[in-house]
Amino acid sequence: MKHTIRLTAASALIGLAGCAVAPVHARPSTSPHARQATARYQMGIALDFYWYKGMNVRQAVTADAGYAKRLGANAVSIAFPLCGCGSTAAAGPNTPPPAALGQAISAARSAGLAVYLRPLVNQGNQARSPRVHWRPASLPEWFRSYQAFLLPYARLAQHAGVAGFYVGTELSRFAQSGNWAALDAAVGRVYHGRLYYSANWSDADDHALAGSGGPPVTVAVDAYQPMPVPPDGLGVSWAAWTRGLPRGTVLSEVGILTRAGAQYAPYSWTSSGAPFDPRVQPAWFTAACHAVHAGHLGGIYFWSISVGQRLDVASARTSYSFVASPGAAAIKGCFSQLADA
Repeated sequence: MKHTIRLTAASALIGLAGCAVAPVHARPSTSPHARQATARYQMGIALDFYWYKGMNVRQAVTADAGYAKRLGANAVSIAFPLCGCGSTAAAGPNTPPPAALGQAISAARSAGLAVYLRPLVNQGNQARSPRVHWRPASLPEWFRSYQAFLLPYARLAQHAGVAGFYVGTELSRFAQSGNWAALDAAVGRVYHGRLYYSANWSDADDHALAGSGGPPVTVAVDAYQPMPVPPDGLGVSWAAWTRGLPRGTVLSEVGILTRAGAQYAPYSWTSSGAPFDPRVQPAWFTAACHAVHAGHLGGIYFWSISVGQRLDVASARTSYSFVASPGAAAIKGCFSQLADA
């Protein structure tokens, strides 16, 4: 069976078709994984984990988890890359081995955070060839190799007490494939927590189906929808956009550059020479948070902290990082609001 992204029109306030994603909720569970995330909201920080040989993973993630806790987070997602080149899915040079990822999970859980794992398919230069536009040359061959890649990480997730496991992220060109059924079933046989799929915000334009089969899969959304309004108008636009989402939807990524006009294309990794504007990121984060609360959504993850980055100084102004910036203050305010709701 397939899990449908059910569509409704987004408000004309943002001038675009909205993404209305109908989550297919997993069956009730008494597993320890399900009990970890019993808060009303997943209040999360997205960790971007690019591993390298000799990396002190436990030290880096302990620092990142502590920072997330100080912001008020109750969860982290750990995104890790794999190569999706050609018709084969495989580990790349920065893919953490299961043992290294296990250290990261342990460090985050020791800080009192629920952990969600998110494999991200990369195709070399992600800015030029984003996964949302990519499709393997042979779907059956790719799914076979992708399943073989995922299963050791799914077993790790089961053993390490991970709260949720994403079977895919932003694979829009083949989100309707019937090959998902066998993959989801295989993952569900070794990992007994909740399975997720992160849909790209624009999947609604294609009336897509996302991930499918086997154990029920909950559809989340990577929320990079354009909003052609000034920063002080983002609250209205975010509220309008999230009204098209079903109750309980988790925003698995919310991020934006600190550049003037970034809200016109928040998915863009490049600044196109636009000047630095410290108002954009906190306004985007605050508006998204208010919309999560008002729309009765299930949670929000702010993108991102790169595992191992410095946490005491602001990152390059062309990155999505929010550490040591007004964006971090907005996140802290967001989590305080949601915790009190």
